[in-house]
Amino acid sequence: MRPAGSPLVYHADSLGHFSLQLRQRRAGPIYVDTGATAVSLSLADAAAAGIDRSSLAFTVRTSTASGQSRAAPVTLRNVSIGQISINDGRA
Repeated sequence: MRPAGSPLVYHADSLGHFSLQLRQRRAGPIYVDTGATAVSLSLADAAAAGIDRSSLAFTVRTSTASGQSRAAPVTLRNVSIGQISINDGRA
């Protein structure tokens, strides 16, 4: 993470979405939910990031605007979005 006092500014697109490039094994576009409390990946995105679906345990209950669901907690070795890079991030 960057030290305090060095802000990064990203602008929303015409639909109000923040679309950035994610680098986690393989680069790809993502949408950033500025109000989210967790990093979430679809099964396809998790597979593209090298996460083996058979190793996932869906033990976390989630609640979204679409209703309730379950998620499988993982640790991502490194996630980079723009100039921000995080090691051992929970997702």
